[in-house]
Amino acid sequence: MTRQDAAEAVFGGFDGLVSTVGVIVAALVAGHGGILLVKVAVGLAVASALSMAGGDWEAYGSRRRATVMGLATVVGCVLPILPFVVLHGAQASAGCVIVCLLVAAVISLMRARRVHLVRALLQTYGILAVAAGATVAVAVILGAA
Repeated sequence: MTRQDAAEAVFGGFDGLVSTVGVIVAALVAGHGGILLVKVAVGLAVASALSMAGGDWEAYGSRRRATVMGLATVVGCVLPILPFVVLHGAQASAGCVIVCLLVAAVISLMRARRVHLVRALLQTYGILAVAAGATVAVAVILGAA
């Protein structure tokens, strides 16, 4: 994996993770879970991966970069969904939190090549927390809760 591949993987993976966390949080605040949540999140994964890969292709014209971006986005989207496929209720939500923390840690470790590890962890977890909090706030404002 080249340095550029790693950068694309961090970008795509984190984009997928944050986007999916937003969908999951909004769905749970609205009282929707189970198969509906999985279907919506899988749709998000497909659309996000195509969007990120297509945008990368448009920007750089590199098949390799676009492929890495698209695959990383799919991975970032799909991993938080998996607990909802095999678990239910609070267990699925707890599993999702654990998966998200682990994925964010891996992304932080990949970023630590360029940024100090503690700073990478704080930034990555901070952005994830802000995204989840903002999603809850919007869902509440829109009357989903």
